[in-house]
Amino acid sequence: MLLMLALVVTLVWIWSEFKSFLCRETENSDDFGLSTEETRKLGEFQRQEHAVTGSLARAANKVASLEQLGRGVRRTKSGSFDRRSKLGKKLSKEMPRARALELSYQNQLSEIQSEIGLLTFLPEFRTSEWVETEALRIANRLVLPVFAAVLVLDAFLEYPIANHWFVLGLSWFGLLFVLKKVQQFILMEKLGY
Repeated sequence: MLLMLALVVTLVWIWSEFKSFLCRETENSDDFGLSTEETRKLGEFQRQEHAVTGSLARAANKVASLEQLGRGVRRTKSGSFDRRSKLGKKLSKEMPRARALELSYQNQLSEIQSEIGLLTFLPEFRTSEWVETEALRIANRLVLPVFAAVLVLDAFLEYPIANHWFVLGLSWFGLLFVLKKVQQFILMEKLGY
């Protein structure tokens, strides 16, 4: 079983090196940022957000002014304006349109803001993806010599570590996990996230 554990440790190390090799397309931290096309889209969405915010404010003001205008007008049991007066007819006709327009602008604004959120999160997503593979590679490079030293030390001291392969495997996995998390934290901090 100790041989199987050594094989697993070696395969995890080789896999992390290979995966890290595939992520080598980034040359510096600027490669994680938005591309020119993404920056253009972000600017376009921000302009749309500004325009829709203004339209939403005007629609909300229209609803508020209609509500203010209809304060003295009688209402039916359903809450709509009584149509017996001229003002009641006008408010019954204009209020649903104004509320529908306001809701439409709110929906547009939430869609635009979600697109902006996705675009602004993209650099952090790219960074975290690279950091995860790099942290695993660094952690494996730190743990592998320790694991090999334990096996060599076992051979010299003639300690029956093969009987405790499960504890050795858990120790290797625990140390790998902790070092990976530490490396992720260090790398993200260095990159400003």
